[in-house]
Amino acid sequence: MFESKLAALLGKYLGEYVHGLDGDDLKVSVWKGDVVLKNLKLKSDALKVLGIPGLVVKAGLLGSLTLKLPWNKLGSEPVVVEFDRIYILAALDNSGKGNLAEDLDEANVQEKAYKRRRVDAAVSQWLKQNKSKSKSDDGSSGGGYFGGVIQTVLGNLQLSFTNLHIRVEDPYWGISFHFTIQELSGITVDESGKPTFVTSGYKEHLRKLFKLRKMTVYCDSQSQELVPDEPWEDLSGDAWDDFFLPHIEATSDNLSCWFLLRPVDANLTYERTYRTKASDTSHIDHRLNLSLDEISLSSSQMQYLSIQRMLQTFELLSTRAAHFRYRPYCTIAASPRSWWRYAVDTFVAKGLIQAPSSAKGGVFRMVLAMRKRYIEAYVNHLRNDAST
Repeated sequence: MFESKLAALLGKYLGEYVHGLDGDDLKVSVWKGDVVLKNLKLKSDALKVLGIPGLVVKAGLLGSLTLKLPWNKLGSEPVVVEFDRIYILAALDNSGKGNLAEDLDEANVQEKAYKRRRVDAAVSQWLKQNKSKSKSDDGSSGGGYFGGVIQTVLGNLQLSFTNLHIRVEDPYWGISFHFTIQELSGITVDESGKPTFVTSGYKEHLRKLFKLRKMTVYCDSQSQELVPDEPWEDLSGDAWDDFFLPHIEATSDNLSCWFLLRPVDANLTYERTYRTKASDTSHIDHRLNLSLDEISLSSSQMQYLSIQRMLQTFELLSTRAAHFRYRPYCTIAASPRSWWRYAVDTFVAKGLIQAPSSAKGGVFRMVLAMRKRYIEAYVNHLRNDAST
């Protein structure tokens, strides 16, 4: 039962970001305890979680996802989740298309889905609160064997991301920004900072060590769109590496002049302690210890101008994002009426004017017709006076 639930969760959350997940194969892999997914293509809205208007994924690859589940030793060995070779080519769509819903029906569907997610989250939170309350009333706090296993798995979960490269292009200005990380990992450690396995007391005390290796930011002020000789869908893993891996390794002299942030290494220790006071009140202490080797920032004049232009593009797209759903697909010359309707709908959406009702619209049309008849009658009157 636990295996099927885990497979369903993987399919649900991974399915939001990647193409080509096979539910049956995923269940079999989870049941065997070793899930290995390779060369998964990312969806065009994989970066929607960032909330940046107009940011569209043109191409993306998840080189490998490895999930190690020691079913027979969950009480003594950690669950390991590894993401490797995450390559994302994104672009700012200045036309307002991309992940912005210009079609009103599609926008309504997305809005309903968003409201449904909020309701589901509220219901889940309510159920969680009532469940914890009932447990406290009953005097039980264990959760049984199954709950203890879940706590042990979460307390010792090992998560790692390696070889991450996000390239964001602005075709209008001809610039590109690169964000890379060679390694980001998190493990459970003891007081001396050595890896350990926690078998009990996960809720009372938790200590995690996060390692960051070679995080860099590039800015190419004279960039061209990255276009391979063949479609991105047909590229091999080695071809993807040729495009994205050199920036992650940061060893090429040709790339050193693009640095905004030179390679940064850091260690972060997170410690959480649950304490109970004498007055029967409890609180949680959170402690963070960040260790940085060196931070080196640099920028040329062209890079500074590129950053300003990119920020201007973000501001423009953010301003338009609220009412892009009403924006016509045609030019103003092709359909002026559509653009007037777009203007009215925008003012109505902002609350600056009230939406015209059908009754008011009928009165307005009647007034226009009366005005038209009046003009014709007045012109005829002037002509009759001129003839006499």
